Amino acid sequence: THTKEIFNRLEILALPNLIAKCCLSLMHKVYLKVAPANIISIFNRVDKTVPRREPAYFEIPYNRLKSTDKSLNYVGPKLYNSTVNAVNRAKIASSTNLQEKFT
Repeated sequence: THTKEIFNRLEILALPNLIAKCCLSLMHKVYLKVAPANIISIFNRVDKTVPRREPAYFEIPYNRLKSTDKSLNYVGPKLYNSTVNAVNRAKIASSTNLQEKFT
C-alpha cells in the first residue's frame, strides 16, 4: 500500500496486475495458436458452435484440490473467459450501431 501512489503516478503495474497481464497475453497466444505446441496442448479450447450469452473460449478443468486453483491451467482459462466476455459486453454496450450489436 505504501507504493500504490508511486506506481499509479509512474503508471507501473503492481505484481498481481502484472501476473494477470502476462497470463492473459499467454492465453491469447494459445487462442490464436501462435504459442509453442507444448503449451497449446495444456489447454482445451471450446467448440464455439454452441450459442451462449457468455461463451467459454477454454474449458476450465475441474480441480479436486483447492491448492490447484492457483495453477496456470486453471487460472488462465478462467481469467481469459471472463475478461473476453467483459470486453465484449462493454463493446456491445457502448456501440450505437445496431449491426454491431447483433453480429
